[in-house]
Amino acid sequence: MKMSKLFAAAILIFACSTTSFAQFMGGGSSKVGGGATADSFNAFWLSYMPTTLKMSGDGYSSSQSGYNTFAVGVTHAAPLSGSAIMAEYGVFAEYTTKTEKKSGYTSSMNWIGAKVPVSLMYGFALSDNVTLYPYAGVNARFYVIGKGTSKYDGESYSYNIFDEDEGDGMKRFALGYQLGVKANISGYFVGIGYEDMITSLISDYTVKFNYINLSVGIPF
Repeated sequence: MKMSKLFAAAILIFACSTTSFAQFMGGGSSKVGGGATADSFNAFWLSYMPTTLKMSGDGYSSSQSGYNTFAVGVTHAAPLSGSAIMAEYGVFAEYTTKTEKKSGYTSSMNWIGAKVPVSLMYGFALSDNVTLYPYAGVNARFYVIGKGTSKYDGESYSYNIFDEDEGDGMKRFALGYQLGVKANISGYFVGIGYEDMITSLISDYTVKFNYINLSVGIPF
């Protein structure tokens, strides 16, 4: 019940935020550095994100690499009224996976969720065909399905990673932030960014994921 209220509150905050953006966005273009024009655009994105798990608590800290996150989504960007700063928001579907093998033992974790990023960015032209867009913002992640599997000596055990009795009791909601730079090169986008979590995925101690976001985009 508590998670449902949190989810509903997050959706309401996002809806209000996007409404505010729409009110402040200009008529579709604004001057940016280098004499270029920042036009409104939509883009379809594919992302690959090497992912690291960081844990800390009671004087203990560790990190685990080897997680891989794949994402697909769409964004909308437009200049704020009377400003060269642009606002961008969107929605992505994400799939994260990790498989670890040791002598006679195999474990895997897989989960699917959605990410809603909201960023501010500034565009400036390097040439007629290349425009850079440094950006920074916040995001909300909602996890829908999560499954872990352990195999040892021919026996297999599967569990729900969100269930406290079966798995780790991982939360289904997390807030985070992102920063990076995108480039429009002859009408196509490439990007690199860093994402980290603000809130912990576990109540008793700190568990967070961070991501290196490598992305390509096609405007539409």
